[in-house]
Amino acid sequence: MVSTRSQRRLVAAKTGAGIQTSFAEREAELSALLERTQQTLFESNAESERVGQALDALLGALHWQKSRCSDEEWQACIRQCREHPLLGMVHEDPFTVRAFKKPRGYAGDAELLDLIYGPEER
Repeated sequence: MVSTRSQRRLVAAKTGAGIQTSFAEREAELSALLERTQQTLFESNAESERVGQALDALLGALHWQKSRCSDEEWQACIRQCREHPLLGMVHEDPFTVRAFKKPRGYAGDAELLDLIYGPEER
């Protein structure tokens, strides 16, 4: 079995050389990325710089993944992300969970804007 680190290097090398990677390889890389991100968030002790770097890396990798997937493959990636325990960690943030759940039917409702701008003072 190929190690996670070896798998990442293989995917990166193939991508850099312009070689198409298989969906199974990209799916394994996504799994490893989700694990790394979860571990970093767990170990970060809420250090905003480390959290920001981990989430930036995750979002960049997801963008890269989406650009190389068919619609069907991307839906499989979404399922993989939603089933991973990292989702629960990310949803500990009230802003993120509210934007995700859209309790009033859309992401930018008044309560979410209050989280951004603070409650209106009268």
